[in-house]
Amino acid sequence: MRLRLVFSILGRILLIIGGSMVFPLLWSLYYGEPNLWPIIYAMLITILVGGIMAFFLKSNETIRQREGFAIVTLGWFLAST
Repeated sequence: MRLRLVFSILGRILLIIGGSMVFPLLWSLYYGEPNLWPIIYAMLITILVGGIMAFFLKSNETIRQREGFAIVTLGWFLAST
């Protein structure tokens, strides 16, 4: 299995998840919630880790079935944690 490819795509998934955290952030700002900083920290950590993975582990290889299963399984795991 080509782990560099798997982790590169997982990094992109983390970037998307981190970017989608802007909606709860805006919602929290709109309603004046006091717990704004945990959302910001979670968003920044997710974007930072995803950016590092996507940038440093770039791969132009094609995805085969084995890598696809790993990406889906680990992607769901990352999204749930």
